[in-house]
Amino acid sequence: MGKYQKASNMGVYNVLSDDDDIDESHYTQFLESTVVRRALHVGDQAFGDSSDAVSNHMLRDFMQSARPWVEELLDAGYRVVFYNGQLDLIVAYPLSVNMFSKLRFAAAAQYAVAHRQLWYVDGELAGYVKTAGNMTELLVRDSGHMVPADQPAVAARLIYQATRDTF
Repeated sequence: MGKYQKASNMGVYNVLSDDDDIDESHYTQFLESTVVRRALHVGDQAFGDSSDAVSNHMLRDFMQSARPWVEELLDAGYRVVFYNGQLDLIVAYPLSVNMFSKLRFAAAAQYAVAHRQLWYVDGELAGYVKTAGNMTELLVRDSGHMVPADQPAVAARLIYQATRDTF
């Protein structure tokens, strides 16, 4: 095995998985449904497939820090919620926390001393949450990069709480 090849028994989306193949057929059907199209106001706009992936259009932005944009959003008063899966190797939680600790925004001092709190979904420990000002960070337990695929009920609650500012 070469120096930078992944082990054949470990997925990069979730370290407990031996397979990175994700069945997206339900996702595509969901996005192409009439009710979702109406809710997203996309009309009959085609849903793109992987042949014209978003990542191909964002190559210039790859490995560029989003920190200045995050700081601008936070200081403009926008609510920002970050979440990471505990088992994610693509966007590892410690790397995100490192960026959060370097943010310069109105509640940075509050963030520096804030403690992570237990976050429960339906009576079960689902993760850990930390809020300062209008920024919330959330570590989702037992999930990899694809939180909605690994923990659908937890992801639904996350979205519900994020859109209602109830963390």
